[in-house]
Parts: sequence; C-alpha cells; structure tokens
Amino acid sequence: MLNIFFVAELVFKDVRHSSSHIMVLSASIKFFKTSFT
Repeated sequence: MLNIFFVAELVFKDVRHSSSHIMVLSASIKFFKTSFT
C-alpha cells in the first residue's frame, strides 16, 4: 500500500507552490476516501 501521508505531503507542497493544483488535491482526497471506505 502506498504511503498515504507521504503522497499527501507531496501534493500539499505542490498546492502551496501553485494554486492550480487544488484540482489535483481534490482528486487525491476523493481517491483517498474511496480507498478507505
């Protein structure tokens, strides 16, 4: 299983550098939710 927290941290850093990555963050959250549900 992927290290969810590591991936989330990378995504969060990307969002901090580019607001356009918010869409990527949203997609990641949906993916994580479906993975844990």
